[in-house]
Amino acid sequence: MSKYAGRIQKYVNVDSIDMGLDGFNLVQPKHDGWWARVVCNSSRRAEIYSRQCQLKAHKQVGLDCPQMTLIGEYCVGTNRTKSGLEREETVVVFDVIELDGKNVAETLPYARRLDLVERLSEYADWLVPVVTKPISHAKKMWQSWVIDGGCEGLVFRNSKDPYTGATIGRLKREFTLDYVVLGMEEGQGKLRGMAGVLLCGMYVGGRMLQLCRVGGGMDNNFRTAIWKKPSLIVGKVVEVKGWQVFDYGALRHPQFSCIREDKSPAECVWKGAVL
Repeated sequence: MSKYAGRIQKYVNVDSIDMGLDGFNLVQPKHDGWWARVVCNSSRRAEIYSRQCQLKAHKQVGLDCPQMTLIGEYCVGTNRTKSGLEREETVVVFDVIELDGKNVAETLPYARRLDLVERLSEYADWLVPVVTKPISHAKKMWQSWVIDGGCEGLVFRNSKDPYTGATIGRLKREFTLDYVVLGMEEGQGKLRGMAGVLLCGMYVGGRMLQLCRVGGGMDNNFRTAIWKKPSLIVGKVVEVKGWQVFDYGALRHPQFSCIREDKSPAECVWKGAVL
């Protein structure tokens, strides 16, 4: 497995654009894709690998494309590609880690590596350099890329950082929906004997349908209590937070927030995408 396949950088959540930005001087949109490592070789071929080093796709690059390894977001089946804001099967590249057999991830600061990223569209139209601005543009980018453009959030970086050990800030747009808990599934491994997943739904066209599986946001005491006594939660309304609302009513990365004792199941009606 490649050294650059896993998480060897530190990610921190940023509370707001006005707070917690010390140590960062660059801002980028956070694209809703799959983390990808792109390996371009000398035969005009590029291979796209997942974080688990699984080969996901082959692509063509130009004859003059150097041998290099890139890191980015593989945009396939996302809301932005479906809405035409991004092309399907593009890779939004935000880093270069190897170039012509040399490890530039540790020898060049991020600002220099970004200079290499900016040239990538010369070699293939599916390689899209990430948009990078000074930190002073953060509020404008939140409006244009996140609120208006449908991106997942913003990413904050330091132009002097090497790859390994760099701290990356993330500010995500959060959505909240209320669901009815239809049932539960037992957890696996350390969560055996507890609730692992809540099966959540809403009324769609007059019928209650399961729309979302919620596995995060619950501590072990709560998981154990509701598994032993399902009536504590099954049939009740829960508030769930996530980073994106899909057009069929599910949330991306759903996290349980609380039980809504003030709301009845009849009020949980799916009426379409939340914008």
